[in-house]
Amino acid sequence: MFDTISDGFGRANMGPPPSGDWTTVGSYGLAINTLVCVNYSAGELGVARYNTLYTGNCEVAARISVLPADGKSIYLLARANAGLTTYYQIEINRDDAGDDVVTLTSNVGPIVSATVTLVAGDTFGMRLFGKSIEVYQCPSGGSYTMIASQYNAADVNSLTGYVAMKMQSGAVDLFFSKNILITDGYGTQGRTVGKFARVYAAGYDISGDTKTIGPLSAEFEQANLASMVDAVKGYLPNHATASIGALNGIFNNAATTGLNAVLAGPGVKRHVVVALGMRAAPAMGDPAFVVTCNQLDYGVTEAAGAVIANVKFGGLSQPDEVGFAAFWGHVLNANVQRTGANTATGIDDILGVTANGLVMAWQLTQFSGTNITLTAQHADVNANASFANITGATSGALTAIGAGTVGTAGGLAIKRYLRWQASGVYTSATFVLVAIRA
Repeated sequence: MFDTISDGFGRANMGPPPSGDWTTVGSYGLAINTLVCVNYSAGELGVARYNTLYTGNCEVAARISVLPADGKSIYLLARANAGLTTYYQIEINRDDAGDDVVTLTSNVGPIVSATVTLVAGDTFGMRLFGKSIEVYQCPSGGSYTMIASQYNAADVNSLTGYVAMKMQSGAVDLFFSKNILITDGYGTQGRTVGKFARVYAAGYDISGDTKTIGPLSAEFEQANLASMVDAVKGYLPNHATASIGALNGIFNNAATTGLNAVLAGPGVKRHVVVALGMRAAPAMGDPAFVVTCNQLDYGVTEAAGAVIANVKFGGLSQPDEVGFAAFWGHVLNANVQRTGANTATGIDDILGVTANGLVMAWQLTQFSGTNITLTAQHADVNANASFANITGATSGALTAIGAGTVGTAGGLAIKRYLRWQASGVYTSATFVLVAIRA
């Protein structure tokens, strides 16, 4: 974030503008003075825009080396037109008599503000991505913290625009800006290999005993509706039937946790999650295949002195379980041990809101306590205070290791950002949580 340096101002005195990369807007501009950027005309508002034209998804930030005078401000703008008459901006205002304030505004007016303590060397930035506008502060030698945000459902964010800086007093020694490339919004993606997959069933991680698994499939049966006299055949798609195919693994007869103990009984309905790590063990945001299916068989064979377990799975129509033909989702918690409520940000699951509900699957692989409830949460802005529980996406109170799948109402709106949440009376819990947009 804010890692592309557009201008370091480390050059001889010049300007306005600070260089050929900048254009002065209005009567008063910005200039270089002793290796920092300053307002060229004391008592006036110096304004300059950076000449690069960015997409609507961009970041702009600046490190303040000299604080503005009492009652004065430094401004950063993005999604601005050439004349800076339309824009988003943050105003960094110093107030010696009260609280320093950072205010997010647009050309229409103020949006939201945050009280801060200005310290020379702090960096302030604004991130615009889709319809989200986020404001950050980074102390010298520290890390970025979101201090304000806004979600604007009516915002037109596909247009290109400029970034710019205004200054009443003070000095800036680094100016940052960059484009943010839009992806499909579905977490981490890419090529990977089988050793980074993890298999969970019935609340157990059986990856260490699994040699191969698959194919991971979701098929739609077709009802043939053609009569003997029809010139063209017509078909009606039926519910999807999903399966994880066959699992070949090492015969492990360890009590409770070994492959034999977990899967030795055929004819049982299994909740299974196969998480696919992208060039590493699965992490938050990685894809996962979730299915509730029947275990058809369990057999043991000998191969070159090794004892191999062969497990075959059939297909159970998942809509019979959760009401949705949805099987591929994204990991919200990757079998990581948790000891309290989640206050972190979530995954950017898709660039907007979907309106078809959600499937949530869990594998609780370790638990110490009285009870725990696992929940999927969503938010329009990726900040702790913005997240709320998704209605229906909850495990209910769990008291032992195990697995399950639930579905929300079919027409439920699911917001852009997703994360896990845990509540209850417990000391620690290790679990996999997967969310699937229907």
